[in-house]
Amino acid sequence: MAEIKINEQLKSPQPVEFEHVVNGRALGATKDGAVTKTFDPNSLVCLFRGYSLFFLNFKLNAPEDVKERFRKIVEEFIAWMNEKGHVETAPIPNLRSIDPRTSSLATQAGTILHKAVLHSERSRKVVEDMRNGEPLYMVSRSRAGKLWFIYHAGKEYDDFGPVSVPLGVSDIVKAGWLLDCDFVKCNGRWQISAVRSLLPI
Repeated sequence: MAEIKINEQLKSPQPVEFEHVVNGRALGATKDGAVTKTFDPNSLVCLFRGYSLFFLNFKLNAPEDVKERFRKIVEEFIAWMNEKGHVETAPIPNLRSIDPRTSSLATQAGTILHKAVLHSERSRKVVEDMRNGEPLYMVSRSRAGKLWFIYHAGKEYDDFGPVSVPLGVSDIVKAGWLLDCDFVKCNGRWQISAVRSLLPI
């Protein structure tokens, strides 16, 4: 059974180290020991929201009572992180619906991004790499004018980027949102070559 180890000594709001362990063995272990990554707990809450609103609804082929059980597990885990001080004390995000304001902001950001891609200059350089195999790409983090995305890397998931986007997009889009798009890499930089929709998870 999989478990997640969390450093109980951390105070709010600080990064938390998550080490994925299956049957007592760390996933991705190397000669130097287990591979770990540090996440901002508040961004994890956004990713859990994406898991609840998108993955459970559209990707998991299971009865509704099973999906509801998973939702409650996620909600209890977020409440636990809040209680321990790992996340900010702001109200826990709704994991079951998208509010109208967020939906409107997503429409605005999607329109800006779509126009930017349409009017961008196509690189004359050879395409070094491309990513278009995922039905939807989840945003893992954002900075001013840049986004990073999660993709399936062999047997596990990792993120790639940065991908340059207009400030009007990066100021709105949050970790956990989903983008239906294609990417190409030219001159060592990732760029969006086509965009179809943006889902505000």
